Amino acid sequence: MNAPFGMATRFEYRHRFLIFALIYLATYALYNVDRMNIVAEMAHLNRAHRIPLDRQVFSFAALAAGMGVALWTWARAYSPIESGAGSAHSPQVLVADGPYRYVRNPIYLGSLLLVIGFGFFQPRLGFPLLIALSVIFLYRLIAFEEVKQREQYGDAFLAYCRHVPRLLPTLRPLAPADTREPRWRQAITRDAYLWGYVITLIAFVVTLNDKVGHRFTAAPSASGCCKSCIALCFRKADLSATSLAVGRPFPVQRGRMNGVAATVCPFARVAAANPSSQCQLT
Repeated sequence: MNAPFGMATRFEYRHRFLIFALIYLATYALYNVDRMNIVAEMAHLNRAHRIPLDRQVFSFAALAAGMGVALWTWARAYSPIESGAGSAHSPQVLVADGPYRYVRNPIYLGSLLLVIGFGFFQPRLGFPLLIALSVIFLYRLIAFEEVKQREQYGDAFLAYCRHVPRLLPTLRPLAPADTREPRWRQAITRDAYLWGYVITLIAFVVTLNDKVGHRFTAAPSASGCCKSCIALCFRKADLSATSLAVGRPFPVQRGRMNGVAATVCPFARVAAANPSSQCQLT
């Protein structure tokens, strides 16, 4: 497996929400060094054009956060009910559906979009540092999950990696659809707090009220701490990067992937024919 930033430890994976919160707080604390907000700096540089950028930039932040939460909820709807690294309930057949047909890690992609939305509340020094540290940590988490999934699913997961990109989605599905029904009610209920962030951010875009903005910037830190405490209490890690569920295996289908003739499914056959296949970085 290609891991450009190494692999997360079990401690990192178990406390990933807390670590994300600490990254956000650490970069936000750079206001003590640089008191200029990144959006204020952009508006200052653009003052000669007399175009108010603050509302436009924060509107983009709301759009990025909204897309991230929508992708997160879509992925949750197709995630297994019981999942976890090394869980006794882990399914034995790899089935990818919903957003997992376009990208292997839709929840982490949604997380990155959320980080971008949060980032515009950072100082000038904090914004690029937040993005860089978040990307590095995301790749470390992905590497940890991929090792566990390869141990459990073997060649089927290797072939899935070969055809479906890791973090940059494609415009067309690269895995066949399954007959699973999405659990929208469960997904929306579980991620209601994330939609609360988006609503709060939209309220800030409309009002540009500092009090609303302060509530929004406090949200990720509080959420990360709460989620880490819950994970610590239950001692259970949620394996959410790939939709793994009990169901029928991929049907046999002949087609072309990335311009190369191949057996699309089952993925295990493709991996068996090319045992040196590696997961894509993108």
